[in-house]
Amino acid sequence: MLSDLGLVQAERKGRAKIVGLSDAKHTTLMRNMIVHNPNLRYELLLNGKSLDVLAAIHLLNLCTVKEIEQFSQVSHVTVIALLSRYKGLGVVRKRNMMYGLGARYGMLGDFLREFRSYTNLRTLQQEAPDAAVVWERDRDVLFRSSNSLEGRFQSSAFSAFPRFGVDLFLAGGGYFFYSPRREPIGPAESVLHAILAAESPRERTLILIMMKKADFKADRLQWLSRVYGAEALAQAYLEYLETMGRIRQPGFPDWREFSRRMGEYA
Repeated sequence: MLSDLGLVQAERKGRAKIVGLSDAKHTTLMRNMIVHNPNLRYELLLNGKSLDVLAAIHLLNLCTVKEIEQFSQVSHVTVIALLSRYKGLGVVRKRNMMYGLGARYGMLGDFLREFRSYTNLRTLQQEAPDAAVVWERDRDVLFRSSNSLEGRFQSSAFSAFPRFGVDLFLAGGGYFFYSPRREPIGPAESVLHAILAAESPRERTLILIMMKKADFKADRLQWLSRVYGAEALAQAYLEYLETMGRIRQPGFPDWREFSRRMGEYA
């Protein structure tokens, strides 16, 4: 329903029920988009699975139809049909091997970003009212919560490190990951989520220790970082380890300090 998507709100006045557009940011963006581009085929763009496919295309760096299926959670047949429709309308184009929105659809992109943020937060707060979003791309969300959410959400980032041999104490709650795909969180996913969340030199050092100790697949890390638009961040960590600290970004430890810290976890 439109109310579930935050697009409309209802108000009772006496025995009457007044329904109108909500004051949510994504609703305002949709209103402005329609006013400035009244001739676009909104009945095709904002209908059924179209929102999920277009949001995945716009918010993620996807190269193949299989990736669109995987991240939108829409069937192969439907994705093919929608892409054919979008091509005819000029909504979707492929440039530098990646799918994206056409040049005329910038306002649609703004709407999709805010719409997804709204629906993500609404989903999280049903189970974790104190959820604080750390990072999100489309429907994949990394967040912090002071509550115990095991069984409802998967631990990730620094909270998952103990599962892979890096024990540490976290103050102020844990990191959790939400995705409708429900794929298991492995070491590569935990490392990338920690990279996206890291704010301090200590956290960057812990990530490097995790990468050194855990048995993870670098190609999986690189693929995820490409999809999420974090290739440069992930590559900085990989290069540091590959060159034994000779290529070192700001905030990374010198190799001697890293080796000392690494010894503490050996």
